[in-house]
Amino acid sequence: MGAVAAVGRQRDGGIAFLAVGCLPPQGEDGGPPDHDQPVAAYPLVGVHEAPEQRHGARFVGREAELAFIREAWRRLSVERRCELVTILGEAGVGKSRLIREALQPLGARVVRGRCLPYGEGITYWPVAEVLRQIAAGGDRPGRTA
Repeated sequence: MGAVAAVGRQRDGGIAFLAVGCLPPQGEDGGPPDHDQPVAAYPLVGVHEAPEQRHGARFVGREAELAFIREAWRRLSVERRCELVTILGEAGVGKSRLIREALQPLGARVVRGRCLPYGEGITYWPVAEVLRQIAAGGDRPGRTA
């Protein structure tokens, strides 16, 4: 491998990588390559939490979903029991914003766990993320959602 040429970061702050130049081609499992062009290499050196997006636009048209989430919060607050709300949707449809809009006026502390799209042995990654956030923010006001 050549010398490190640069350190880069994905536009949204999600990853850090090294630019090491080009590597000679090689085939799968070390076999012969299927092409003769060098390949640019960017080894991953870190994954960072992307900053939370701020929205200037009004939040409209999700009254039923907001009511459902707030009712679940009310039940868990009154009945002192666990509630699970699962929100599914394609990337960019507003899942995170829906949660933020629903819980912000309630003074709730929100912790997040996300599934990583790669790797093995990361089954409990979201659970570990949530536990780390709870442990790190014990002095924050409000109940944890």
